[in-house]
Amino acid sequence: MKGHAMQSTKPFLFVWLFAHFAIAGWNLPYQQPATYDYSSYYEDALATHVAANPDYFAQELATAWDYYKANYIMSNGLVNHMRLDPNTNQVIGTDHAVSEGQGYGMLLALLNNDQTTFNSIFEAANQYMWNTGSKSYYQWCWPGCGSGAATDADLDIGLALVFADKLQSEGLWQSYDQGGVTYHSRAMEIIRSIRNSMCTTDGYLLPGDSWGGDGINNLNPSYFATAWLKVFDEYQSEVSFDAVIDKCYSVLSNTGNYSKGQAPDWCNSSGGQTGKNYGMSNDGIRTPWRIAMDALWFNDARAKEFCYNSRNTITEYDNSDKRYQLAQMGLYESNGSTMIQQSNRCDAIAMWACGILGSQNIAYTTEGLNTFVIAAIVGTRDYMGDGGMSDHKFYFKQSIAMLGFAAIAGQFPNMLADSFEPADPVQLTTPLAASKQSVEVPTAVEITAALDQPASWTITLTGQTSGDTQTKQGASANIGVTWTGSGWYTVETVDVALSVAGLDPSTSDSDLRAAIEITKAPDAPQIEPGSSIVVHDLENASTLNPWAGAWFHFTDASNGGSSTVSPSDPEDLVKGNVGNPGNGIKATFATDQFAGVGMNFTEEGVSVDLTNFESITFDYKTEGG
Repeated sequence: MKGHAMQSTKPFLFVWLFAHFAIAGWNLPYQQPATYDYSSYYEDALATHVAANPDYFAQELATAWDYYKANYIMSNGLVNHMRLDPNTNQVIGTDHAVSEGQGYGMLLALLNNDQTTFNSIFEAANQYMWNTGSKSYYQWCWPGCGSGAATDADLDIGLALVFADKLQSEGLWQSYDQGGVTYHSRAMEIIRSIRNSMCTTDGYLLPGDSWGGDGINNLNPSYFATAWLKVFDEYQSEVSFDAVIDKCYSVLSNTGNYSKGQAPDWCNSSGGQTGKNYGMSNDGIRTPWRIAMDALWFNDARAKEFCYNSRNTITEYDNSDKRYQLAQMGLYESNGSTMIQQSNRCDAIAMWACGILGSQNIAYTTEGLNTFVIAAIVGTRDYMGDGGMSDHKFYFKQSIAMLGFAAIAGQFPNMLADSFEPADPVQLTTPLAASKQSVEVPTAVEITAALDQPASWTITLTGQTSGDTQTKQGASANIGVTWTGSGWYTVETVDVALSVAGLDPSTSDSDLRAAIEITKAPDAPQIEPGSSIVVHDLENASTLNPWAGAWFHFTDASNGGSSTVSPSDPEDLVKGNVGNPGNGIKATFATDQFAGVGMNFTEEGVSVDLTNFESITFDYKTEGG
């Protein structure tokens, strides 16, 4: 538990602030880039504390995450919808979930480098909330209480998956593939769906996929995650969000309290009032955070302007008695007046603090981002906020308070733009080695090494006589590749070299090198006009052809289908008593949408001269319907 402190006096505050620090910089598995050091924007006392205790922000986020996992994640993996019933003041929603919560949970798991929980939430959302119809999205509510999408949820889940894909591609997270669903495949489905089903053709971001013609008159500015949309545009090129981003800023700038840095819960496409709440309540309060991220990640002038306007709401930011500032960091009616009993909320203060930082105006931020603001967000318990205000009984408050806190603390990076450098120099724990030193090719040779942490690596094979080269790349701590010699037609020595990103420069060069002697090599294949070449005769029970191309199978799993192929392991297609060795392969299909088997002609990186190649012939037969 944290020590107790009074928010109104700095001496007590610092007794509390210095109580927690344990881990370095942040919780992510790579060095924190300098671009996320926001200390120059902090009040002097806060900046001094952070300089002396660089672990403070990361530890507070990790502590709150532990509480979050223990209290807001159900046994089935979904983030629950815990809240207090306003009529009975009793806790409800512990057995219900909304898609918004899955997005928050996945983002928080990501920022805390918790792939296990990330995958658990992701898989539960896929199982219980993924729509398998003609449009791809997560149903906004479970169980059985809503079939349409909530755009903000899919935006957050999509961003989390893009960043997770980056982490796994760099070897910092484990590779993920569950029945053909990968971080990348699901991210792309979501990104396409948002642009095609949750935006109008001319770029208005709708609140969901099923609002019909009424969606344009019910826009939600707290869904305007313009930084997320820019990340999506950098991640892929199938769809573009340029027009959507421009429309978001156009609508926001026309809302009634834009000059105060406020945003309504709902508005129409002109920024005007609609039939829903036009005040800045539980929806609209998220807008400063959404827009601030575009200022912090992309330095967008429109974002900085909106954030700077918040000084016209938080007019007491430079008052030495910070209680007046905190009282202004709450929820607002449409006429600009503070909602009764809605000040000093940890979540609202965190959101407004994002707006202050997003302004990037030193005179404003160095007064507004102070120790009292931080204390009001993190509170005195193992969760965000104040136990006396029941902040821990609202999953929503905890979620956005943590996300806002992460943003102002430099703990919420744009991972797609980051260059991943290991936090500490990479150590080679097992030298590079080849399982065989002399071979007649093609023959499988295992090339291995080991590191003390995941890192990007490249193995380069170079023929001393032919000059032929082949590279194998990956990102992991345990390095293991198979080289078959396929495509090598010269008797020679092949040099093997390993390079590793972030490797300790004192590593011995001899530990990064090996050699393989080719004692016998086949003649280079030539296909003459009118002749033929056997790619695979299926008589030796080998899954590889002469160029190390391998059999594989595929299904519709990534499309939400349920097709299967038997045998499930492609290598078993040609093994004795499994497939049908000696004269062919045998596969059984249970087809929903599509399924099949195939063979790569060569392994990756191997080329064969097919100048005279005209056609390929298959012999096959089918059984059943």
